[in-house]
Amino acid sequence: VRSRGLGDVYKRQTPTISGTTSICTGSTTTLTASAASGYLWSTGATTQTITVSTAGSYTVQAIASGCTSATSTPAVVVVNAIPTAPVITGTNYFCSGGSTVLTSTITTGSYLWNTGATTRSITVTAAGDYNVRVITNGCTSAVSSNYTITSLANGTWLGNTTSWTTGSNWCGGNAPGTGTDVTITSIGVMPVLTGTSATCRNLTIAEGRTLALASGVRLTLRGNLSGLGNIVGVSGSILRLRGNANQTIPRVIVGTLVMDNNNPNLTLNLSGNVTVLDGVTLTDGIINTGSHYLILANTASNPTEIAASYIVGNVRTPARNVGTGAITMLGLTIAAGTDNLDTVMIERTETPAVFGSNQGIRHVWKIRAGNQPVNGRQVTLSWSARADNGKNLTALQVYRRPDIGGEWIRVGGIQNGSTRSLTVTTNSFSDWTASDASSPLPVTWSSFTGTQTQFGNQLNWTTSSELNNQGFSIERSTDGRNFTKIGFVQGYGTTNAKQHYQFTDRQVSEGYYRLQQLDFDGKTAYSTTIKVGDSELGVALEVYPNPATDKVTVKTKGTGTIEIVSLVGQVVISELAAETNEINISKLAKGVYTVRLNGASQKLVVR
Repeated sequence: VRSRGLGDVYKRQTPTISGTTSICTGSTTTLTASAASGYLWSTGATTQTITVSTAGSYTVQAIASGCTSATSTPAVVVVNAIPTAPVITGTNYFCSGGSTVLTSTITTGSYLWNTGATTRSITVTAAGDYNVRVITNGCTSAVSSNYTITSLANGTWLGNTTSWTTGSNWCGGNAPGTGTDVTITSIGVMPVLTGTSATCRNLTIAEGRTLALASGVRLTLRGNLSGLGNIVGVSGSILRLRGNANQTIPRVIVGTLVMDNNNPNLTLNLSGNVTVLDGVTLTDGIINTGSHYLILANTASNPTEIAASYIVGNVRTPARNVGTGAITMLGLTIAAGTDNLDTVMIERTETPAVFGSNQGIRHVWKIRAGNQPVNGRQVTLSWSARADNGKNLTALQVYRRPDIGGEWIRVGGIQNGSTRSLTVTTNSFSDWTASDASSPLPVTWSSFTGTQTQFGNQLNWTTSSELNNQGFSIERSTDGRNFTKIGFVQGYGTTNAKQHYQFTDRQVSEGYYRLQQLDFDGKTAYSTTIKVGDSELGVALEVYPNPATDKVTVKTKGTGTIEIVSLVGQVVISELAAETNEINISKLAKGVYTVRLNGASQKLVVR
């Protein structure tokens, strides 16, 4: 009876469940039954507590002495979704002293910003990174991506319209002036300077952005131009450099570049190629191109350099139509003639030519023409005093280098260059410079040839003058690149008489050869490379299509200069060799030509 009575008591003591019943996805909660001797949960668990992670209704019964209580009131567990991480919207910049409003894209719940704010929108007045979380049903979202706010200095372009002169397009509310540092960022539309002149100090243009200069506009820059963007002007636009210190500009295209610093000791340094469409006005100051180029477009005039303002470095013209006419650019004049030169490209560099231990004047002119002047053209080299490089002007010699990286050869006789102007006649354009009689070439090469004979490969070479020439090392190669010394021939020291030399290689039937000229002071110089024999050896020349009309492809494994030579021996095309070379031959007359590289050659028929 007592047991039965006790059993009746247990059945009346229905257990209760305690614990959190609202959780977030991915979390758990612990449900606890009130005290009893034993337990039976609706999940089958028999412990006083259970841990659950899924939504549902959970009950428990108490068990004692084999008697089971009534089922508890259910504990209903709700699993709430974690809110999506919010996205911040709003303008990501403000002008110095201003503010911007940032807003969460999630419209419900509560908010927690990294500033401590708990509203959906906040107003910020400091530059930096901002983020926010959203809380819904006790569940907190992941943090938003950082939203970076930038404070823009006065003089920063806002780009509401394209007008440079409109104050609302600028932080600070005013168009830039003489002392303003201007920054053109990626904000808004790109600026266009039209119908007026403008001045600023430093100018920074962001990558992908362009400041456009219309015709008749002059932009005066008193500081530096920087950034990865560009100034692009049309013909008639002007960029004026007028600083109080050395200035730097990168890529620019403009009508006229004006160097006007009121100080001849100040320098404009190029950190990118600059192209002028109309010309360069040099009043005060130096333009130093460094490793870059000042490019005078086909429409640009010849710059006038003066003692107080000139160009140092690399300056060139693209190919200009010359035909039978004359051209004067960069201190070089090609007189009119009967040959149709087609187009002519002129480049002037600042590095003096080196002749052994001696140098030429500071200028080297590179002339590239569509057609060579077979019947001869007068060429005049002119320079200013700064390019003298210590040379004796009363006894100057013009030099020409037929091949890139090859030997310099004399053209004409010694001239009095006191006026800093030398004139010679040539039927082949290439690289040109001048030097004085005290700085002659160690050896002036006249010829270097090779012939297969029954006794071996016979090499013959001739010099027209020698200076301190100890002699020649003869070097041989099977591929035109890796050479081995195979002999030595004594030189004639110093002489202005023509000298003839010969050497016979009895070891092989074919090969590539070059001469290493050795001075008594140990300095050396190399001749061009020739090939003796008919096989391909290490340098193959594959020419196709053949016959050809407009262009021909030349494939080779060799290095050096590919030349296309007419039947009369004129080099009509000359290009540096790559593995595959596409050469335009559309301007060649119909006929048979020779394509050659380092002695290897192939016939080419042009139709």
